[in-house]
Amino acid sequence: MNNPLAGTDPSGYIADCILAIHCAEQGLPNPFKYPPNCPFCVSVGGDQSEDNGNKRNQSQSRNSENGETEKIGNQSLLNIKTLDDVTVPENWEPKYLALADDTRADQLDEADRKLNYLIDEATSEHFQAVEQALNDKSLTEERRAHLVEAQDNLRSAVFTYSRYDNPERLAQGGVDFDGGNPRIKFFRSMDKAMGSNGKPASGYGEKLRLGYEGIIDVIHHEGGHLIRPLHYVTNSQGGYSKLKRLDIEKVTNQYMLFLRNYEGR
Repeated sequence: MNNPLAGTDPSGYIADCILAIHCAEQGLPNPFKYPPNCPFCVSVGGDQSEDNGNKRNQSQSRNSENGETEKIGNQSLLNIKTLDDVTVPENWEPKYLALADDTRADQLDEADRKLNYLIDEATSEHFQAVEQALNDKSLTEERRAHLVEAQDNLRSAVFTYSRYDNPERLAQGGVDFDGGNPRIKFFRSMDKAMGSNGKPASGYGEKLRLGYEGIIDVIHHEGGHLIRPLHYVTNSQGGYSKLKRLDIEKVTNQYMLFLRNYEGR
């Protein structure tokens, strides 16, 4: 990895991303050419707007361009609460997910296969939610620019799965300062995103949804780590700095909550 490790995701794992953010109000240059007051930005000091633009979008209907909300993804998976509920189609092959360097195919068991199936399906839903959001004509210029970058980086991202149950992480995502090397790596511990005993995983004040939707939430959150303006701030010499871990995870959680509005449930 070219980036140092920093940050924690909604369920408390450490995310692989650079903690920095576009903050034009601090007098710092903006290499991404985004207008000031971006809805997902936090200040260098860690201040946030009251809702980062999320409440306004929650009150809006989740419309496609023709004015109707479209259902996306595999609706049959919404009732899945644990891996025991999962039946993988007989000839299923992943569309996005590949094995990490630390994992061989002969090491995977049935639980791994079920989890791979859910992660791959949820990744597809994440792509579609970003596309649905881009169809919202009421988006601000800043938010639309963020989503365009998210879509571009998702198309070139590498998605991998490690069979190791990482005690600190469910997944890790990041992108280099120049926009290269977008990646999201999932661990066997992703099953914890589904919650346990009817209790959702949570962190930094935001709860993941139960079951399959908790996995979608983690992918929405990690997708936020592929948007450079949510993470990088530069100084007058062209260097970049890290924000406090809590600040970046709060703003990436807001991106997660924002995308929930476009799932077409």
